[in-house]
Amino acid sequence: AMASGNALGSCFGGPDDDVWYSFVATNTAHRVSLTNIAGSVTDMYMKIYSGADCGSLVDVACSDPETWNGTGLTVGARCYVRVYTYTTGAQTTTFNICVGTPPPPPANDNCAGAVTLAVRTSLACTTPTSGTVQSATDSGIAVAPCVGTADDDVWYTFQATQASHVVSLSNVVGSVTSMNFQVFSGACGALAGTSVGCGATGTAPSTTLSGLTTGGIYYVRVYTNT
Repeated sequence: AMASGNALGSCFGGPDDDVWYSFVATNTAHRVSLTNIAGSVTDMYMKIYSGADCGSLVDVACSDPETWNGTGLTVGARCYVRVYTYTTGAQTTTFNICVGTPPPPPANDNCAGAVTLAVRTSLACTTPTSGTVQSATDSGIAVAPCVGTADDDVWYTFQATQASHVVSLSNVVGSVTSMNFQVFSGACGALAGTSVGCGATGTAPSTTLSGLTTGGIYYVRVYTNT
């Protein structure tokens, strides 16, 4: 392949051997993956554009990783993917490219869809509630005084049966295993400033909440630290 001559803009690498692909977005989020990379160089780079045709390209993103998770796409719009080796010079690299679509957000992506948690009568959590943050979105509620990046939070709720309860995260697996949770009092839509507890895997996978109101409704949001 030879250089197409398009400016790199804010991207990096040596696009003297770029090749081009395009797809039409069918969802607001897509994943573009380069796989089975082999040859003289295996460090690849992607630059993604939008535009009606090759003469009206608009920069969208750069990706040094071989996987790009695109969000905020316009359904029906065409995207162009420019692929090249990071290294300049004649290369023999081969690869596969695939455009995938993530599953929809979980039903408890927002507070209004919070999953009800059963309150156990002891510390033995023999039947925990399962969950996932895959495709979850940001609820827009500040994490302070807790920590982490709540851009993929999912929600749960419980009714206190006494003044003290323990909230625990367990069996955490997947792309990120550093998880956080935050507990609020109040009602959905009015949770800002009502945080009553924080927890995190590694440091506090189980957090004891105290001073709860018996019969009160509480909300727990869970999110990855990253």
